Amino acid sequence: MITGNFDTSVTALKNYLITNNVSNANFFVNAVNTTNKGIDIVIDYTKRFGNKHFTALLAGNIQGLTVDKINIPPPLNDIVAHQQAFFSTREEAFLVASAPFGKFNLGLEYGVNKFAVGARLTYFGKLTTQGFGYATQAGALPGQLGGDGISNTGNGWDPYVEKDDGSGTVPENFVFHGKITTDIYFTYKIANGVTMYVGVNNLFNVHPDLSVTQGAVQSSWGDSESGGAFDAVQMGSDGMNFFAKFAIRL
Repeated sequence: MITGNFDTSVTALKNYLITNNVSNANFFVNAVNTTNKGIDIVIDYTKRFGNKHFTALLAGNIQGLTVDKINIPPPLNDIVAHQQAFFSTREEAFLVASAPFGKFNLGLEYGVNKFAVGARLTYFGKLTTQGFGYATQAGALPGQLGGDGISNTGNGWDPYVEKDDGSGTVPENFVFHGKITTDIYFTYKIANGVTMYVGVNNLFNVHPDLSVTQGAVQSSWGDSESGGAFDAVQMGSDGMNFFAKFAIRL
């Protein structure tokens, strides 16, 4: 991973930065211990009868990733701001979101002679990311998680945003609920080793949830990694699309 920026407030870096006329520095580290437990599932079935065939394939996994320890070098482990610059709560949320709780694919195909029709259903599991944060948590001390100088800096350090009704603040979490996309396709075998495919991906034009915080849509809108309504989640945000292609097997 790459850390956030460190400036001359870090005693161990101060002289080096001043000597080299550098305002701040960041660096790559391999400093986070994680545990990922899960199970992979694959079920494959094929049946041929005369000039017909039917295939079914179910594949997926269930997993859970936890961050066990963040190994911060002692010179950077003195205050919360330096700890968060090293590995922020926002970056931790993205790391955990990179391993969603579940993802499954179900593929079905039925063919007669040179023609076949198929469908793919893909389930993308629930995950949560975070924004950058522009507010504080009620009662939190300055310089601490939730407090002034941390959660309201726009750095993704334990980020908070104002609620739409003005009643307080909430953590700036973007929750993406589980979604299912459906693809369909038709194939025609033109010759030995040459097959034509036409179809539709994401037939029902399913999109991920918007990158906004429930109850704080106005203050969290556009605070995603993309700067827009969608974040970088597995299912993508392109929606429905059509395709046609030829496959040649030599």
